[in-house]
Amino acid sequence: MSTKFTNKELPMVESLSLQVFLNTGSIHLNMGRLLAQKLEARGYKNITPPILQFLGAMECGPNYAADIARYLNISRQMAGKTVKELSNLGYLEQRDDGSRQKAIFFTDKGQKLISDARASLLEIDGYLKKDYTKSQIDQMMSMIAGFDKILKTEQL
Repeated sequence: MSTKFTNKELPMVESLSLQVFLNTGSIHLNMGRLLAQKLEARGYKNITPPILQFLGAMECGPNYAADIARYLNISRQMAGKTVKELSNLGYLEQRDDGSRQKAIFFTDKGQKLISDARASLLEIDGYLKKDYTKSQIDQMMSMIAGFDKILKTEQL
């Protein structure tokens, strides 16, 4: 969705929300790409921004595909397929825990990946700290969280 006008002479009003939407989306994509590149440089293969988003939705303890799917707003089938892919890569494992679904856990390799991802994110923090003070970063985070809260409220 471009912020530029079309040639069809349709009214296209400018919107602050559109600018926020496009810029935060761009930040999300670029951080995902940069994090995936940093992890690839550390020796991790087949790690993509969507894979990182999936892993980021998981807790340290037992996880369930239905909960991850709900959180990420994806189908259970897609969550199951991703779990299988990540299990084949050695990052996750599934175990029976007495519930109707198999519990999903990080393997040692998966825990190492998450640890290295957090270390890489700390490196990326340096880009923020280079141009912004802690107070500015805190204010930015507060503003983003506040706007997100407004949007969540409006959805209800």
